[in-house]
Amino acid sequence: VHSLGSLPLPYSWPLLKQALEDSSRSVRFEACGQLLAVYEQLAAEAKPVVDQALVEYEAALQYSLDFPSTQLALADLHLARGNKQQAEAAYLKALQQEAAYAPSLLAFAEFTRHNKANSANEELALLLQAEQVVPESAAVQHALGLYFVRQKNYGKALAHLQASTAKDAPDADPRYYYVYAVALDSQQRTLDAVRVLQQSNKRWPGQYDTLSSLIIYLEKLGKDSAIKRYLDELEQVAPQSPQVRQWRQRYAY
Repeated sequence: VHSLGSLPLPYSWPLLKQALEDSSRSVRFEACGQLLAVYEQLAAEAKPVVDQALVEYEAALQYSLDFPSTQLALADLHLARGNKQQAEAAYLKALQQEAAYAPSLLAFAEFTRHNKANSANEELALLLQAEQVVPESAAVQHALGLYFVRQKNYGKALAHLQASTAKDAPDADPRYYYVYAVALDSQQRTLDAVRVLQQSNKRWPGQYDTLSSLIIYLEKLGKDSAIKRYLDELEQVAPQSPQVRQWRQRYAY
C-alpha cells in the first residue's frame, strides 16, 4: 500500500479503495493514512467511501492515545475534516508526550507554515530541533531543503536536499531523490538531476515521478535514445496515462 503513494491519485485511488476493504486491518489502516494525506483532492463520490473507513480507523486510535504517533494520526484526521484547532491540539499533545520526536516536530513545522502568519522563524526553529535529534534523517534534511528553497537560499537548499539522498539514511525515500532532482534542474544542472533519478530508479524501480522526470530531463538534454527503457518501465506502471501514450506515439520504437 505504501508504494501507491508514488502514483497520481487517479491511478492510486482504485487500488486504495480495494485496500480499504482488505481483510487485514493493518492494510486498511495504511490505506486510510495514505488517503488522509490527499483527502482534499478526492472526488466528491470518493469521500463517503473514505469517511466510512475512517470511522473504524478513528476508533482504533482511541486505544493508543498515549503515543505521539497516534496524536499525529489524529491531527491528520482533524485536518482532513477541516478542524485546524483540534489538529494543533493533537500536535502539541504529541510534543508534550515526547518533545524530541522528530516526526512531531516536522509535522508541526508544516502545520505552522500553512496556518500561522509570519511563521518562517518558528518553522525553522522546529526543523533545526528535529535535525539536532536525528541529523541523519532523510525526512529532516528534505524538510530543511524545502525550507531554504522557499527562502531562495539555493546553496543551503541543495546541500540539505543532497543530504536527504544519503544512501545510509534510515528513512530514505524516492520522493526525496525526485525533489532533489527537480531542484538541480531548476539550477541548470539537468545532467546531475538525471544521475540522481537514475540512482533512485535502481533502488526503487517503478516510481511514476522518477520515470516521468527522467523522460522529461532526457528530452531536455536531447538524449532521446536513452528514453526507451524508462518509457517501457513507465508504461508498466501507468499504461492508461495520456502522457505515457503521447510519449509512446512520439517515440515509436
